[in-house]
Amino acid sequence: MRFGRGESGKRDRLEGIAVRSDAAEGVAIDSLEPGTTLIVQTRNSQYRFVILSDPQRVLVKGGTMFPETAIVRLEGATAVGSALKVGWILVGCQIEMCLGSVRIRSSNVCSVSIETVPGDEATRCVHTS
Repeated sequence: MRFGRGESGKRDRLEGIAVRSDAAEGVAIDSLEPGTTLIVQTRNSQYRFVILSDPQRVLVKGGTMFPETAIVRLEGATAVGSALKVGWILVGCQIEMCLGSVRIRSSNVCSVSIETVPGDEATRCVHTS
């Protein structure tokens, strides 16, 4: 993915990029039911996210920052730390989240899978690269 500067000279945002299947693979957090569990494999770590009733707030465990479960605000997907697709986890991008006032970025996402969906015993794979 390439992100350049638009005609205004400002950094282009990721608006609409995850909507196009040819542009990116991922999941919109607000489209998931509370209680849904995601497994996200990044280049360096694996994370387990559980969607809460406020989809921007999630339980997370994994990576070096979260050896124990914590509640974080999931900001979205970021490419090189500048553009942000709010509320998304995208393959090839970093996950940006906040724990209080501390902003945390994962390494690049390699895959996202749905481990559990409330009321559904089946596991679905959203994308694996």
